[in-house]
Amino acid sequence: MATDPHPASNLEGFADKSPEDRRRAFMAMLREAEQEANRDGTVTLDEVLAEADRIIAEAEQRQRG
Repeated sequence: MATDPHPASNLEGFADKSPEDRRRAFMAMLREAEQEANRDGTVTLDEVLAEADRIIAEAEQRQRG
């Protein structure tokens, strides 16, 4: 998953622009996200939560010894 962990950086392009410029920038961002999903695939929320649970369980296991 290649999601930007700092989404605010993607939103900087919307500041200080006219409404039409903001709309164009937003639509471009959506197209980029769609292209990334088509290229790299997507994951469901359940898959993300399952992976998080696995990582947490492994970390807890390591702490116990």
